[in-house]
Amino acid sequence: MTSVRHVQKLGEQLLKAKVLDELQLRSAIARVASFGQRLSRAILDLGFCDDETLAEAYAALFKMPLTHLGTVHKDPQALAKLDVRFCEKNGCFPVSLKDRILTLAMVDPTELDVLDEVQSRANARVVPLLSTEMEVAHAIMRHYHGREPPVASNRARKAVLREVKSEDLQPLEVDSSAPPSPTPPGLTGVAIPTLGADFEQRLKAAKLNQDKTATIVKAVQELLAEKGFRR
Repeated sequence: MTSVRHVQKLGEQLLKAKVLDELQLRSAIARVASFGQRLSRAILDLGFCDDETLAEAYAALFKMPLTHLGTVHKDPQALAKLDVRFCEKNGCFPVSLKDRILTLAMVDPTELDVLDEVQSRANARVVPLLSTEMEVAHAIMRHYHGREPPVASNRARKAVLREVKSEDLQPLEVDSSAPPSPTPPGLTGVAIPTLGADFEQRLKAAKLNQDKTATIVKAVQELLAEKGFRR
């Protein structure tokens, strides 16, 4: 497990990078302490940011490029060096093994205890690469479990965080010069309320909220699909 000192140092860097605020950082560190998670996994589980945002922050902090694993070919020799539980627990994936050099994709390449353990298990020099939680999880699913991970887009999840802006709530344009609609049969003499601009504005706001709710549902469905849940 990553040391408390490492977690706190990394958390402080994310705070300076404005990925987290102080309350979020304390909550994430408390989750790490309670569940033994990586800091990145705790941040994502708590919904403080999405996978791509966190990975971009890590790339800037560690001064390392992001490695995408979707096109990686299966290397049985590399996979044999690490068991799947170790990879799932430590957020890593053995990409390749050649000339006693193991290329290892990691969510956090600065976890020295994980690097030391991998080097001992593989009896090889380890070259770390930076990848995302989702990329590593999908690579493990594809190459260890033989299952194709679900295709999921971050667009819906990012849209969940979008707030409705005031300019989105403009009232509908009503042509006051148009002739009034004829009174429906049977309603002669009955006062029919006029739908003013205020009503139209509330109606449009309700429509936007309905669309936002649909986006949230879609995002939840994508997240459940990623974790292997099926209806």
